Amino acid sequence: MYKRTIKPICDRLVAFFLLLLTTPLTLLLGLLLLVFQKGQVFFTQQRPGRNEVLFTLVKFKTMKVSSQNLTG
Repeated sequence: MYKRTIKPICDRLVAFFLLLLTTPLTLLLGLLLLVFQKGQVFFTQQRPGRNEVLFTLVKFKTMKVSSQNLTG
């Protein structure tokens, strides 16, 4: 009964409250990236998942793309 009923409910409740706690930080990061990355907030990429099924990975774009050669 624990694995089928109680644990999934507890997992969802903890995930929901963590989502509520991190939402202000996530929105702030998104707004800062919007300002400093000139509108490019997200990085997306196709990756293979379970059974080689492709899914789209979405991450905050926190690295700058530079055309300068950094090695010298």
